[in-house]
Amino acid sequence: MTQETNPLGGKNPNSLYVPITETEQEVLERLVSSDSLEVHVLEWGVANKPEITFGDLRVSIKFRINFDKPDFFVPLRYFDLELRTRSGQLVFGPRRYPTASVDDVLLVRSGMFLDYVWDIAIQEMSPDFVKSVKPGAGGLTTRRGNLKLTDKEQALFDLSEQGAQRVRQHNAKEAQEVTDKDKNQ
Repeated sequence: MTQETNPLGGKNPNSLYVPITETEQEVLERLVSSDSLEVHVLEWGVANKPEITFGDLRVSIKFRINFDKPDFFVPLRYFDLELRTRSGQLVFGPRRYPTASVDDVLLVRSGMFLDYVWDIAIQEMSPDFVKSVKPGAGGLTTRRGNLKLTDKEQALFDLSEQGAQRVRQHNAKEAQEVTDKDKNQ
């Protein structure tokens, strides 16, 4: 690998991750450049014009949630988010995200808004989805499925996967805790 990449091929030499394929990156580029993506905030509405930036693993989505209901304050512990194309195809989600710590709530009501940044690590895309955006795309196994690693690179890959798994477990635990807390209130 060159000095401009990490040992697993990622464009950020200071981070350890496996990037998505160039084809998957091209699909993201097409969706972003054609303004084809929107964020669905389940039960609250749709952010039609999110500001999206992406790299070879992460997608950062800035959007505004405008609350048009209710006319009184309600506690909100989480958002269920989906990233969809304007035609309705699911790109990512649904995923539950706490609005604050488990013991805190966000109070919302009609007339309020919240600026939000949703950061997603995309490890792979469905081949059917990729083909729907880029017809004729071939060889659609993930980069992870095509890795030919030395023993040292395999050890780094395993370390990267363990870290990502810990983050996923932590996020799932937080989502479950806020769901349980919401049910008990």
